Amino acid sequence: MRLDIHLVECKYVSTTKTIPVVVKLSTDDDEVEIAEKIDLMEILLIQGDEAKLGTYTTCRLGLPRNTFTVSKQKPHYIVYDVYEDCRAIDIEPGDYEVSIKLKVYVKVNEGDFQTIELSGKIPILIE
Repeated sequence: MRLDIHLVECKYVSTTKTIPVVVKLSTDDDEVEIAEKIDLMEILLIQGDEAKLGTYTTCRLGLPRNTFTVSKQKPHYIVYDVYEDCRAIDIEPGDYEVSIKLKVYVKVNEGDFQTIELSGKIPILIE
């Protein structure tokens, strides 16, 4: 499994209070069947070694049931907003990184899933 983070084609401005990013889940090789249940473990805006804003561990309750297939040719996209739970926090313009960690449930056989943690970072300029 592979996680790539992409920035939305827009100007990221510190006063806007929204930092949308797109996460792309895919594979390098064969198709993989994964659960619709994907847990966001962490989404942070980092400057240097310090997390300026973000959220830790927002997991949906429930067991993985419904599935879909991802591959290199058929990726799955999810849009997250780094500011989602942090509207009261102000940030300064500057160079940052967006860090995301997900927990994905890969189907190994009927009714059984293997948990895989995926993470990634991408630099971002906030004006």
